[in-house]
Amino acid sequence: GLKMGESKDVTIASGNARYHCAIQKVGTNDEVIKIGELVTPLGWARIKNTDPTNYVEIKKSVGGAIITRIMPGEVVRFRFDPADTAPAAKANTAQVNIEYAITET
Repeated sequence: GLKMGESKDVTIASGNARYHCAIQKVGTNDEVIKIGELVTPLGWARIKNTDPTNYVEIKKSVGGAIITRIMPGEVVRFRFDPADTAPAAKANTAQVNIEYAITET
């Protein structure tokens, strides 16, 4: 498993698609979600909010529209719009950790 601040880029044998998985601290200001060596357009995302109290918003970009709100302890799965090249996250009230995996298209 990954530890806080670690990330991993993996190439999947089928079609050479790659995914990036990481644990990231997210503060109460919009922060770019680190996608490592992935190239855009992005594909699927699986994101878990590990905080027991605060929700986190996933956005199209820093200052962009909200894609989804992840409640405490929730896991969501969704596909990015091809225009979402630098997604962001913002915690409500206090810093949260998100565990995630994001694929290329």
